[in-house]
Amino acid sequence: MAKFEEIRNQVKKIILGIDFIQESHEIKFFIKKDITELSALSSDLYAMKHPKSADSVARLFQEINEYIHNYKSLNATETMNQVYTQWQRECRQLRPNYRVIFSLRLWV
Repeated sequence: MAKFEEIRNQVKKIILGIDFIQESHEIKFFIKKDITELSALSSDLYAMKHPKSADSVARLFQEINEYIHNYKSLNATETMNQVYTQWQRECRQLRPNYRVIFSLRLWV
Protein backbone atom coordinates (compact mmCIF):
# COMPACT_ATOMS: atom_id res chain seq x y z
CA MET A 1 0.00 0.00 0.00
CA ALA A 2 2.87 2.36 0.80
CA LYS A 3 4.44 1.83 -2.62
CA PHE A 4 1.09 2.50 -4.30
CA GLU A 5 0.69 5.75 -2.34
CA GLU A 6 4.22 6.78 -3.26
CA ILE A 7 3.48 6.27 -6.96
CA ARG A 8 0.17 8.13 -6.71
CA ASN A 9 1.96 11.06 -5.05
CA GLN A 10 4.56 11.09 -7.81
CA VAL A 11 1.78 11.22 -10.43
CA LYS A 12 0.17 14.13 -8.55
CA LYS A 13 3.47 16.02 -8.39
CA ILE A 14 4.02 15.61 -12.12
CA ILE A 15 0.54 16.90 -12.93
CA LEU A 16 0.78 19.78 -10.46
CA GLY A 17 4.10 20.67 -12.11
CA ILE A 18 2.33 21.54 -15.37
CA ASP A 19 1.68 25.24 -15.87
CA PHE A 20 0.13 26.88 -18.91
CA ILE A 21 -0.72 30.30 -20.31
CA GLN A 22 -2.67 31.40 -23.35
CA GLU A 23 -0.80 33.19 -26.09
CA SER A 24 -3.12 34.30 -28.94
CA HIS A 25 -4.95 31.06 -29.84
CA GLU A 26 -2.35 28.73 -28.41
CA ILE A 27 -1.61 27.40 -24.98
CA LYS A 28 2.03 27.45 -23.93
CA PHE A 29 2.98 24.78 -21.43
CA PHE A 30 5.69 25.03 -18.80
CA ILE A 31 6.56 21.63 -17.41
CA LYS A 32 8.58 21.40 -14.21
CA LYS A 33 8.86 17.60 -14.12
CA ASP A 34 9.45 15.08 -16.87
CA ILE A 35 6.00 13.83 -17.91
CA THR A 36 7.51 10.75 -19.58
CA GLU A 37 7.96 9.50 -16.02
CA LEU A 38 4.19 8.84 -16.05
CA SER A 39 4.87 5.99 -18.46
CA ALA A 40 7.35 4.42 -16.05
CA LEU A 41 4.96 4.89 -13.13
CA SER A 42 2.20 3.22 -15.13
CA SER A 43 4.55 0.32 -15.80
CA ASP A 44 5.30 0.05 -12.08
CA LEU A 45 1.59 -0.13 -11.31
CA TYR A 46 1.14 -2.92 -13.87
CA ALA A 47 4.02 -4.82 -12.28
CA MET A 48 2.42 -4.36 -8.85
CA LYS A 49 -0.85 -5.77 -10.26
CA HIS A 50 -2.91 -2.57 -10.16
CA PRO A 51 -4.13 -2.63 -13.79
CA LYS A 52 -6.98 -0.11 -13.50
CA SER A 53 -4.73 2.51 -11.96
CA ALA A 54 -1.98 1.69 -14.45
CA ASP A 55 -4.44 2.17 -17.32
CA SER A 56 -5.51 5.53 -15.87
CA VAL A 57 -1.93 6.77 -15.57
CA ALA A 58 -1.12 5.58 -19.10
CA ARG A 59 -4.23 7.37 -20.40
CA LEU A 60 -3.23 10.53 -18.50
CA PHE A 61 0.23 10.40 -20.04
CA GLN A 62 -1.19 10.03 -23.53
CA GLU A 63 -3.74 12.82 -23.05
CA ILE A 64 -1.23 15.23 -21.52
CA ASN A 65 1.19 14.53 -24.36
CA GLU A 66 -1.51 15.25 -26.94
CA TYR A 67 -2.47 18.53 -25.29
CA ILE A 68 1.11 19.70 -24.98
CA HIS A 69 1.91 19.05 -28.63
CA ASN A 70 -1.37 19.75 -30.43
CA TYR A 71 -3.68 22.00 -28.44
CA LYS A 72 -5.23 25.06 -30.12
CA SER A 73 -8.59 26.63 -29.32
CA LEU A 74 -10.38 29.97 -29.28
CA ASN A 75 -11.37 29.74 -25.61
CA ALA A 76 -8.26 27.77 -24.71
CA THR A 77 -7.76 28.94 -21.14
CA GLU A 78 -11.27 28.07 -19.98
CA THR A 79 -11.18 24.65 -21.63
CA MET A 80 -7.65 23.96 -20.44
CA ASN A 81 -8.60 24.82 -16.84
CA GLN A 82 -11.36 22.20 -17.01
CA VAL A 83 -9.02 19.62 -18.51
CA TYR A 84 -6.32 20.36 -15.93
CA THR A 85 -8.84 19.98 -13.12
CA GLN A 86 -9.92 16.64 -14.58
CA TRP A 87 -6.29 15.43 -14.68
CA GLN A 88 -5.90 16.29 -11.00
CA ARG A 89 -9.17 14.55 -10.15
CA GLU A 90 -8.11 11.41 -12.03
CA CYS A 91 -4.80 11.11 -10.22
CA ARG A 92 -6.47 11.63 -6.84
CA GLN A 93 -9.01 8.91 -7.65
CA LEU A 94 -6.43 6.22 -8.39
CA ARG A 95 -7.27 3.18 -6.31
CA PRO A 96 -5.16 0.13 -5.57
CA ASN A 97 -6.24 -3.41 -6.31
CA TYR A 98 -7.15 -4.42 -2.76
CA ARG A 99 -7.13 -8.11 -3.63
CA VAL A 100 -3.40 -7.83 -4.23
CA ILE A 101 -2.79 -5.74 -1.14
CA PHE A 102 -4.68 -8.08 1.19
CA SER A 103 -3.43 -11.24 -0.47
CA LEU A 104 -1.56 -13.64 1.77
CA ARG A 105 0.82 -14.34 -1.10
CA LEU A 106 4.12 -12.51 -0.78
CA TRP A 107 5.52 -10.81 -3.86
CA VAL A 108 8.64 -8.84 -4.60
